[in-house]
Amino acid sequence: MLSPLALLWLLPIGGAITLLYLLKQKRENVRIPSLMLWEQVLSPVASASPFQKLRTDPLLLLQLLAALLFCLALARPFIWSDSVGGRTIALVIDASASMNATDVPGGRFESAIGEARQIIEKKSPSDSIALVLAGTRPVVLSALSADKRRLLSALRKAAPSDAGNGPREALLLAGSLVASRPDARVTLITDGAFSRQDELSLGGASLSAVTVGKGSANVGITAFDVREEADAAGTQAFVTVQNADAKPHTVPLALRSGDKLIEAREIKLPAGETRSLVIPLANTDIPPTADFLSARIESGDELLADNEASAALPSRRAIRVLLVAGNDDPFLERALSLAPRVTVQRVSPSAFAPKSVSTHDLVVWNSENTPPAKLPAGRYLFFGAIPTGDIAPVTSGGANIESPPILDWDRASPLLRFTDLSGVRVRLARKVTPAPWASVVVESKTAPLVVLGERSGSGVAGRGETRVAYVAFRPTQSDFPLRVAFPVFISNAVAYLAGRTDADQARVLRPGDTVPIPAGGSITRSDGKSESVSGGTFSATDRVGIYTITPPNGAKSRFAVSLLSAGETQIAPDTSPQITVTDIAKEGTDPTKPRKSPQEGWVYFAAPLLILLAFEWWLFHRRKR
Repeated sequence: MLSPLALLWLLPIGGAITLLYLLKQKRENVRIPSLMLWEQVLSPVASASPFQKLRTDPLLLLQLLAALLFCLALARPFIWSDSVGGRTIALVIDASASMNATDVPGGRFESAIGEARQIIEKKSPSDSIALVLAGTRPVVLSALSADKRRLLSALRKAAPSDAGNGPREALLLAGSLVASRPDARVTLITDGAFSRQDELSLGGASLSAVTVGKGSANVGITAFDVREEADAAGTQAFVTVQNADAKPHTVPLALRSGDKLIEAREIKLPAGETRSLVIPLANTDIPPTADFLSARIESGDELLADNEASAALPSRRAIRVLLVAGNDDPFLERALSLAPRVTVQRVSPSAFAPKSVSTHDLVVWNSENTPPAKLPAGRYLFFGAIPTGDIAPVTSGGANIESPPILDWDRASPLLRFTDLSGVRVRLARKVTPAPWASVVVESKTAPLVVLGERSGSGVAGRGETRVAYVAFRPTQSDFPLRVAFPVFISNAVAYLAGRTDADQARVLRPGDTVPIPAGGSITRSDGKSESVSGGTFSATDRVGIYTITPPNGAKSRFAVSLLSAGETQIAPDTSPQITVTDIAKEGTDPTKPRKSPQEGWVYFAAPLLILLAFEWWLFHRRKR
């Protein structure tokens, strides 16, 4: 018993009940002619002894029994049982794309929800639990709460996504919810199908994982793009298909524009192998109004999200490029002329007029001469010379850098698709600092080498009138022009920087990417549901498919969300996810493992007490009739 001294209340309560019965008997004095007939009723043994009445009154016995049950309930009896008790736990539920696999009944995500529900239902009254959903971005379903009903209600709001990112941000958020609390723990319910997570700080909380899933049979599309051929006579589709299973698979691959079949192939994939294809397509096979081409694996497996991917078809209009350069660099002009549908006009820096920006789709500056101070909004690619003014994505950072090695580059950047920069040597580069509205896409040890930025005319970062890329070195100051990656980079830059503003939506996004939408417009999601957008952005791109934007005025536009993640295609569960936590004393203790904790049983005395009191009340009134 947790409060055994409460049993002492039985003495005063029981004594009071007994005393009231002893004092209860009262007689009236009545004058009668004879006592002969009343001798047995008024005998001293039967009437003068009060304890004789106590032995025969059932109401007294019922009331004493009720007092005993009441005191037993106050003493808080308990039994030791297995439960998760006395802890502060943050449950992180993995909602990434691989959690949609159907290798277990109901799917992995429903299995994870079941594990979370079991932990909540087994919690003791002293537990506090928080719920965090690890999808395209972490979401707190419930703050720390000891209310089972509230936690279960919040759990029902959890929904899967097609996110291709790991649980890092969700784990950091969960750690902040339970930081500095005694016996704090973070439990990740996952299939473990994500890359290694290092240097996680959970605020002193320990970490454990509950793994769901058991299969690995999956074939998915991990890369897909559509490019126009160099002579603009046709289109090429680049497709990469990965077999994540330990068995070989043969899958049918179809290229479609809407419902129209453009091309079909059968792909044989050995166990664990990846195959890339280049599929030429005649322009006559593609409908003139088509804006997207989709690649689809038309056979079922355990994950559907990676069976289809979409890519925006290239625009068929001519691209006018103004090259501002001297005669000292033949590589850049040749690479520009090889890009599809590009016409190049070349002028010297001294002959350049800022007003010519409005008559060209892209201005490429390749000169040691500093560009004019006030360039109008437009599309620019700068090599070496640092621009100034509102359109400048960088500012000068000091002296030049000699032989800066390329450390890393953003492979997801539109400038660097299908571009390998390993081994590229730069002899001399400008030291620059990126503007707040720009991002670094190629970096060295000491400074960025390629910076990309977008800005509206009002100076607000986002999809707007100005789109500019800056390369910190001229082509002749490196061996970049001698690499296969150079013409690919130039083609990427032209296609992206010269893209029309009204076609910005016709591109491929990853789950969770933010899309600009005209204020007051609406969007139709890939599942057919529509919603209005009050602001200028839409971020609920958590499922793959085609989305349609309906502006308040103007024509509709579309964009595609595709998974394209080799990590999510690898759906084989990992029972020991590779996660390194830096600030805990004890890592890996499983808070979901049952342990002995007291389970109170006062309710088993309180319920009979209520029944007993009701029966005593009924018996009392029955005797009065």
